[in-house]
Amino acid sequence: MVLFFDDPMFITSDKTPEVAFCTTTFSWTVSWLEDRELTFEQARAAMILDEMLSDPTAADDPFALEVAALHAEELELTLPEVILRLALRMAERELHRNREPRRADRGDRKFQGGKPCMPTPPNDVSAAAGPI
Repeated sequence: MVLFFDDPMFITSDKTPEVAFCTTTFSWTVSWLEDRELTFEQARAAMILDEMLSDPTAADDPFALEVAALHAEELELTLPEVILRLALRMAERELHRNREPRRADRGDRKFQGGKPCMPTPPNDVSAAAGPI
């Protein structure tokens, strides 16, 4: 599990396509929690949760589940709510992947034209499935 803090405006992962990005000086958004404005600490907790729950061995580890529940509390969510949200994101991505041809580039993590690529705003339902 590795979270990347290479850019002060983004948190990315080597395990999942989810991303956290700074929207204002003190506000962060996470791709799987776009309906919430978060602090940096909450964004970091959301990314840690995403990575933890992406590891199938965590399902059998009571300590890992307890730690995950504590991170979920930081987001004012229960662990089942987090699991449901992440499962829905995975299903949306899979549905999106099956509808459109796969692109060779990973636009969700690359910079184009010197400007960072931002995830699609939540009001654009057609691209709500996230990165492909």
